[in-house]
Amino acid sequence: MITDRQVLQGWQSDRLNLLFLLGLGLLILGAGIGLRDPWPADEPRFALVAKQMLESGQWLFPFRGGEIYPDKPPMFMWGIALGYLITGSLRVAFLLPSLLSGLGCIVLVYDIARRMWDRSTAFRAGLFLLFTAQFTVQAKQAQIDELVTFFITLGAYGFLRFLLAGGGWRWYYLGWFAAGLGIITKGVGIVAALMLLPALWTHRTQIRQATKAQWLKGCLGPLVMLLACSLWLVPMLLAVQHHPIPEFLAYRNNILFRQTVTRYANAWHHIQPFWFYLVNVIPSFWLPWSLLLPWMVWQGQRDVRNGQRPVILLVGYLLLILLFFSASAGKRGVYITPATPALALLVAYWLPEQLNRRWPARLLAGLGWLLSGLFVLAGIVLLLKPAILAKLGEMESPVLLGFSLGLLGLGANWLLRRQPLTAILATLILLWLHYGFWSYPLMNNLRTPQQIMQQVGQRLAPQDELLLTNFREQFLLFANRPLYHFSYLQPDEPQPKDAAAWLQSSSHRWVLGPISNLNKCFAAEKGVNLGFRHGDNWYLFRADAVLPACQSAQSSGAEIFYYAPKLIVGE
Repeated sequence: MITDRQVLQGWQSDRLNLLFLLGLGLLILGAGIGLRDPWPADEPRFALVAKQMLESGQWLFPFRGGEIYPDKPPMFMWGIALGYLITGSLRVAFLLPSLLSGLGCIVLVYDIARRMWDRSTAFRAGLFLLFTAQFTVQAKQAQIDELVTFFITLGAYGFLRFLLAGGGWRWYYLGWFAAGLGIITKGVGIVAALMLLPALWTHRTQIRQATKAQWLKGCLGPLVMLLACSLWLVPMLLAVQHHPIPEFLAYRNNILFRQTVTRYANAWHHIQPFWFYLVNVIPSFWLPWSLLLPWMVWQGQRDVRNGQRPVILLVGYLLLILLFFSASAGKRGVYITPATPALALLVAYWLPEQLNRRWPARLLAGLGWLLSGLFVLAGIVLLLKPAILAKLGEMESPVLLGFSLGLLGLGANWLLRRQPLTAILATLILLWLHYGFWSYPLMNNLRTPQQIMQQVGQRLAPQDELLLTNFREQFLLFANRPLYHFSYLQPDEPQPKDAAAWLQSSSHRWVLGPISNLNKCFAAEKGVNLGFRHGDNWYLFRADAVLPACQSAQSSGAEIFYYAPKLIVGE
């Protein structure tokens, strides 16, 4: 039986440690790849952009369904498109950038911990990062945050090699270059440079004694960051200069200003109070290690007083990341994912001491029992309450899933009841494997509109035209025929009348949309109910379903986009 001592120490070989971490990481983070399609809210958008890159050959400017996507640079979508080219499967490709980013972070954390401390601490750091809830969740989703976390971690790695591990200036420049790559990935890559702020204290003697040549080398760092940014920015700006069409100009201005400075300093959505991360995110998303925060605070204060450079740098860096994202009014839980590698490094350094205390061990063990018991309870509730089970609609065997995960978890915690750390890690392994291999295919039909779009393809003749209202990227992603759609930014209110006006101008036209919005202009009894997805019933209408009040309605003149898919998902 594996003991906590073995988990804490790892192997006396870097190769074995890395092979184990990468193998376990591939098992957990890769569990279920190929078993599900992109799920809302963000995944279908990025997959659709990547798909259209391959269809159109336009790689500098991201488009979705013929409409430019102005909110993000294309770095992450390039990764999905490249994966699509290699694998030929969007089901596999859309999760590859996050998977590879997660594995890359584990390698970086292992290597820097080995250089700062020792091989055992390095093994724990890689292992604990893999089991930090927020890090694992993001590595199993097709969102940009895991890729930007990799670039930020690479930047922090370069700075730590320069500051602590006897590295030369090349590691300093690597830190700035990685920060630049993070900026053109999501704009917040600059947080990697926050590592240099606590270094002003830990390395104050070296800074005072620095020569003019060393100061000059240090000042070159931001220029290296700009060089990395220019790898995409310069070609994009040149393209805008040569083709100054309104949508390219708007994209340039939105990316350079609104999505960076304005979004941070004057956020317009996801408004949360300053303490949002401390209260709403860290306690749950940094599990299981958030249970140990009271002891970590005490250990951090002690080690800072003792002048331990690695701890001062990591604690300062982690706190500065939290302060950076807390200072903006716009907050989402995923934003602080880049802090999880620093968290894992600190936990790896402090945990052996904590496990000698009674309550840290009890809390870790209790979490394993609690999670397992909750899944058994969920299975019992679903079994005894058919009404709740009926609300899950087409989902099959959720009762078996709850009992399987819960009972196996209880068994693992019983067998490992004297090994609290190993017990909670075993529970989490069971959780992630069930989620990937069982929940993915179980929930996929409910999370995608593939069946709805297949029904649309069967009902419409080849010469028919289709208009999608209340734009959803996932519907375009699964389209198997050309269609029209309103802008992503078009308000919902005028769309029913605009759709009615469009529909009545030809006898070969259909409208697809959610009934909660279309019932303002369309009679539900004359439409075709294609099913319930994304919180609404989706209906297909022809001109005879238009209500009298909308039959003579004038269009608002809103732009209608045309999208003809060339790569059909699922075929």
